[in-house]
Amino acid sequence: MTQSLSSFRRALFIGSACLVAALAGAATSLRAQPAAPKPAAVAHIAVVNLGKVMDGLNEGKDLKLRLDQQVADSKKQLEDINTQLKKIDADLELKKEQKDSPDYRALLGRKLVLTSQGRALEQVLQQLIDEQEGATVRAMYLKMTDAIKKIADRDGWDLVLRDDHEIEPPEKKRDGTPLTGREVRGVIDQRSILSVNPSIDITQSVITQMNNDYKAPKR
Repeated sequence: MTQSLSSFRRALFIGSACLVAALAGAATSLRAQPAAPKPAAVAHIAVVNLGKVMDGLNEGKDLKLRLDQQVADSKKQLEDINTQLKKIDADLELKKEQKDSPDYRALLGRKLVLTSQGRALEQVLQQLIDEQEGATVRAMYLKMTDAIKKIADRDGWDLVLRDDHEIEPPEKKRDGTPLTGREVRGVIDQRSILSVNPSIDITQSVITQMNNDYKAPKR
């Protein structure tokens, strides 16, 4: 009986030792295995054609009309001065035989003053128009980027790029002469997207968003 019990204890000890060794080996094997790599994040990318957006904006069209009116008003002011100069030239022609007369010298002085005023006015008006155009384009661009961000947040776009895949070097310049290699490379350098799937083009969504924001009641 005692011998049987001793044999049982030896068998139990050996079995336990084998189990511990097996578990230790399994743990060592698990530690030796490299951790499974995390799956790469998938970025959702969209594109926007900024030129088409600008052409499709109702606010942009209204701003252009106002800018065109400002240009027309400026031209009218310059035309008024030009009309006065033509009248003075006609009067000077009639008095060309009286160049030493006070009237002739007064007309000549008036012409010099108007000519100087016209040049100064033209420079000032052009500067004002250029500044107004800059302010208009900047305001529209900021509204455009804000609309793009709204759409990206709403529709889950991680990255939105400017779609410039339509940029191509022309065969000739406006004057009909061929482009040089440097000029061709200059146009090519303006393009960053070589091909794009139309399904990721959100240009129309941006136009719709901005036109809806423009016509919405102002709070």
